[in-house]
Amino acid sequence: MISPVVTTTCSLRCGFEKKPTKTNTVIPVHEKQPLVAEKDAGLQKLNAATEQGERLSPDTAASGRDAVRQELRGAKDAWDALVADLSEVQQQAEATAAQVRREL
Repeated sequence: MISPVVTTTCSLRCGFEKKPTKTNTVIPVHEKQPLVAEKDAGLQKLNAATEQGERLSPDTAASGRDAVRQELRGAKDAWDALVADLSEVQQQAEATAAQVRREL
């Protein structure tokens, strides 16, 4: 499940918990493979949360709209960082596997 890893406060219950930091985004390589498999589901959740936030906008005070936008922006930034990290780990894993195959 992606939501424990992608971490940003989201009042829309989109599955994000808190802003990522260097200490809470370190995930062992063997635990990242399930995250890769769930990447599409996480993006769908993020998109659904964004749509809900946009639907709230007309009925929300200006300060509330800004807060919702900031939360959604934080969620998007956290998602982008996670996807970039997963991509980097996949590339490293592929390079390592290729090196091991060459050495065998």
